[in-house]
Amino acid sequence: MNYPNLSQELIYMLNQDQVEIVNYSRDNSGFSAMSRLKRQSELNKNCRIRAQRLLEILNIIKLPTIEAVGEKGVQAISVLALHSSYSVMKSVLYLIKKAHRLNQGSVDFEGIATLTDRLRILEGKQQMYGTQWLLGEDNKPFLYPIYNFDKVNERRSKYNLKQIKFPVNLASSNERSVNANNNIKSYIRKPSPQEFKDYVSPYID
Repeated sequence: MNYPNLSQELIYMLNQDQVEIVNYSRDNSGFSAMSRLKRQSELNKNCRIRAQRLLEILNIIKLPTIEAVGEKGVQAISVLALHSSYSVMKSVLYLIKKAHRLNQGSVDFEGIATLTDRLRILEGKQQMYGTQWLLGEDNKPFLYPIYNFDKVNERRSKYNLKQIKFPVNLASSNERSVNANNNIKSYIRKPSPQEFKDYVSPYID
């Protein structure tokens, strides 16, 4: 590993990121709408601070590879970018793809899929790999629409993602419930304007 100290810093930032997100998600239900907005704003600010440091690190290591910062380091880069702004995600995905073209075994494969899907959703497009779930106004997760669903597992296999067996609720890994008429309840749907706004707002530059 060429940059062990930077690898440790990336892992430390990721741990901070995960603790803050888990705490926000777990404790958010008891707060008023105004308090939730304030907490979301604080979380977004901390994510942006970490993203700025992430860009500084990438400027040093040039490419986000296992050789540079180790396997945990490249995974941290992908997740930290995923929780940053649109422009940061775009820049990091470009670098991951560049590293992937040079050496497929040197990058975080899953990061390519997750960043691609999130960027496509922010651009108003369907996702490609089925990695992104949105939270509905009923507080239940649903899968954002996927482009050409019949081919999604072919695309997922390219990045070593496990196969989707449809119909499956990937958020809980439970088979979908069946109603009295034996019709499968769909977890794949378009978001309402408010659901889409809630998803997009943290990532706007």
